[in-house]
Amino acid sequence: MRVYLVIMDETEEAQKALRFASRRASKAGGAVHILAIVQKQNFNAFGSVQATIEEEARDRAEIMASSAAGNLFSESGRMPT
Repeated sequence: MRVYLVIMDETEEAQKALRFASRRASKAGGAVHILAIVQKQNFNAFGSVQATIEEEARDRAEIMASSAAGNLFSESGRMPT
């Protein structure tokens, strides 16, 4: 089984890659994996501020991946793994 890994961000290219992977996986009987990366912060803020910044970044990445999974399901009827 082929696995197509799509790195998601907020660009149009990522959306196109997701559509391509979705169609290829449907035709080849494969699966699509979605990865949204949270970049490490290069600065240190005060304790609770740093934790809030990191939590918000994780939340944005999770929302982006969930949205991509929903788009994938609506296009192909398959959920990513």
